[in-house]
Amino acid sequence: MKKTLFLLLLVNFALRAFSQEPDARPYSRKYNDSLHRHFTVTDQKITGIEMCVAAGAYIPLGNLAILGPHPSFGFSFGWRINKFMIDGELSARYQNPATRNFMINYKDTLYQTSSYVSGGYSGLNIGYELDKRDKHEWDILAGGGTDMFSSALNHEKYTVDFKTFNANLGLGYKLFVKHIPKKEYPSVSPHQYNRRIKVRPEHYSYLAFQVKYNFLNYNNHGGTDLSGNAVTFCITYGICDHRYQKY
Repeated sequence: MKKTLFLLLLVNFALRAFSQEPDARPYSRKYNDSLHRHFTVTDQKITGIEMCVAAGAYIPLGNLAILGPHPSFGFSFGWRINKFMIDGELSARYQNPATRNFMINYKDTLYQTSSYVSGGYSGLNIGYELDKRDKHEWDILAGGGTDMFSSALNHEKYTVDFKTFNANLGLGYKLFVKHIPKKEYPSVSPHQYNRRIKVRPEHYSYLAFQVKYNFLNYNNHGGTDLSGNAVTFCITYGICDHRYQKY
């Protein structure tokens, strides 16, 4: 009698345990916890295409300060892999007279002008995430490319272009407008272990504040010394297609 009662209790316990939801079984719970941790880490490691538009100011220093500050506008397009960012940038600085007249040697003739028709920068930038907490991120930035500006001479009869290599270094701060939250994922029953689980990509946007020091070397042969560097400030709005599809 005791053996029969013991067997009935054992069978009842086994049936009750097996009839529970899949995520209540220890092995399923362990699998789900592992799956959740995997996607939580993936959410923090952002990978995807980035597109940005920016507006800011270009402030020359040293002898180059004679050109005066200029507003700038631009855009960039690139890729982010976890903490690393790489993008191509194209920015333009618009007409704003120099703070005072300077001399330009054009075809062995000296012209005096204060004209600054246009300017800009095109190059390749890289970045690295220093720290990221919730909606806030700090980055270190570096880049290199071509920096240029144009001046008009002799009542705008001639235009002279100046070009130089621009190596820059700076810091950036990002505030995520749409933050990627940590998500709970549904349980997976044992017979679904080999089934591929696909997570759709998520888009997010951010505001970024950047400051860079630009190392320049403009040559104005026979004219006013234009040696000097520049500081740039910009506010950026960016969008990223966060491709964190995993199986």
